[in-house]
Amino acid sequence: MYSLVEIKDLLSIVIKNILFEEFSLEITEEEIYNLIEYPENPQNGDISLPLFQFSKLLKKNPIDLSQVLINKLNNNNIIKTHKYFDKIFFLSGYLNFFINKIVFENLFNNFIKNGFTIKITPFFKDFKLVMDYSSPNIAKPFGIGHLISTSLGEAIKRVYQELGAKVIGINYLGDWGTQFGKLIYSIKEWTNLSDFENNKLNIYDLFNLYVKYHKEEEIHPEITEKAREIFLKLEQGDEEYLKIWEKIKNISLKEFHDIYKLLNIDFDFIEGESKYKEKDLKKILNILEINKILNLSEGAKVVYLNEVYNDKEMPPAIIVRSNGTSTYLLRDISALLDRWERFHFDRILYIVGVTQELHFKQVFGVIKKLNFPFKNRTFHVSFGTMRFLGQKMATREGNIIFLKDVFDKIYEKAYNLTIEKGISKNPEDTAKKISIGALNFSILKNSRTKDIDFNFDKVLSFEGDSSIYIQYTISRLNSILKNFFCKYQIDEFNQIKLNNNNGNLFKKELLYFIKKENIDLNETVKSVVNFIISNELFNSILKETLKFEDIILSAGKIYEPYIITRFTLKLCSLINTLYNKERIINEDKNESFIKIIIIYYINGILKKCIKLLNIPEIESL
Repeated sequence: MYSLVEIKDLLSIVIKNILFEEFSLEITEEEIYNLIEYPENPQNGDISLPLFQFSKLLKKNPIDLSQVLINKLNNNNIIKTHKYFDKIFFLSGYLNFFINKIVFENLFNNFIKNGFTIKITPFFKDFKLVMDYSSPNIAKPFGIGHLISTSLGEAIKRVYQELGAKVIGINYLGDWGTQFGKLIYSIKEWTNLSDFENNKLNIYDLFNLYVKYHKEEEIHPEITEKAREIFLKLEQGDEEYLKIWEKIKNISLKEFHDIYKLLNIDFDFIEGESKYKEKDLKKILNILEINKILNLSEGAKVVYLNEVYNDKEMPPAIIVRSNGTSTYLLRDISALLDRWERFHFDRILYIVGVTQELHFKQVFGVIKKLNFPFKNRTFHVSFGTMRFLGQKMATREGNIIFLKDVFDKIYEKAYNLTIEKGISKNPEDTAKKISIGALNFSILKNSRTKDIDFNFDKVLSFEGDSSIYIQYTISRLNSILKNFFCKYQIDEFNQIKLNNNNGNLFKKELLYFIKKENIDLNETVKSVVNFIISNELFNSILKETLKFEDIILSAGKIYEPYIITRFTLKLCSLINTLYNKERIINEDKNESFIKIIIIYYINGILKKCIKLLNIPEIESL
């Protein structure tokens, strides 16, 4: 595929050289690339570069600096050879560029050359990325809060796969720790053990026991020590406790499997903290002791990290508690070393909430202190908290919103909507896809660093910022394509296939039409480009699509899928304006075909976007 990434790369290189040759200013290509913007006002060009930073460093007036840059750019052999720009001009502190129609020619030549397929440059080819995401705790139903890590992680994974990386997704279950001493105590004290053994307790019963334990603990604090003793015996391999724990895990995994199947999510590995047994933890303890960084503090074994972060207030990483039980910090260090030994990753991401920021800072700090070879390849991709109607969820108090309940409520509303408006022949399937899209979109529509307040009224709106608006737009484009082929197709067999179209046959129909009409594709590219240049609405949409590859790359670099969401919404808005103002199919077959080629391309961009965001496509809406 052809995009603005190559143009921005080239421009960054040329400007870097000009700044050095003319002013001896040393600046990297990446720094310049990151400064290049897309103006909101189309009159200000297609791309622009703010000159404030350069003029400040050079102590030079931006107007004077711009004159030097424009003169050098207009006379640069590389710029002149590629003919990317029609015009370069200065306005209000910005160097602005209008792109040449050759960009559209290259775009559609590549699109047709690739078999009418949207292809992304594999910027991360041979790059190995390990991702730890979703990672719910067993014995607790999948909460709406877990959806953030799941949706965000899945989107980031898909983005990196699209960019050519080999991604290894790990679902690291919270299946070990003192909380299981609490739960086993609760099961033995407050349930009929035979009911538990005979599968009469479900994950909601386990959750209720967990909540009950913490209420009882406030009244009878002595049970805290009993739970700790149980977990210590569990760690030591007590058969009775291990059997109960295994049962708890199996009950939980069944629930999680159903959720992931519904959300169309797969993991390469589903592992838990329990994977790292005594020998694994001793291995880490030995490494810490050999390197003389393990210290005793009030009976606990800790690692001091003040000098790693140059922070006197940095609390020590507690490796082993004073009662001898291991911490999940120790298990996370063990897991990180294990993953390095298994995968030798280029980067590892932990998609975990901002509340765990200190924890990962301590994990990574220990790795840095040990000077492991992957010390600079570890990243915590944090996100804000989920609120539901303004209330933060807290598992211990039982104030948690279950994902299943939220999905069921959205599904009911979506189903009633499809019936009421008569917008689907299969309301059950459509309602399901609308609901999944609404859930994922609610997470991905804003920056991951922002807190999320879930709102039922907004997620099912056909207007503005919603997944159903995007699904609806794609459905309209599908309808346009179908109507074109129905109008101009003469082969009866293909008509039958088209009438049973599932969205994947448009390419076959397009290729069949080109062959039947004996269409010259080189002439088609010229006609398409001339039409785009002459039609303001189509021109604005196609210029927006040129950003697509850059948008995907930017989203990957900073782990922000919302960049794709914003781009998708803007593109949908432009398309719906076009739909309302421009008649796509008319009696002029040639003109209609040109428009259909463009519509097919735009639809391909949108379908790529929703696939990356894990929003299901709805064929008719």
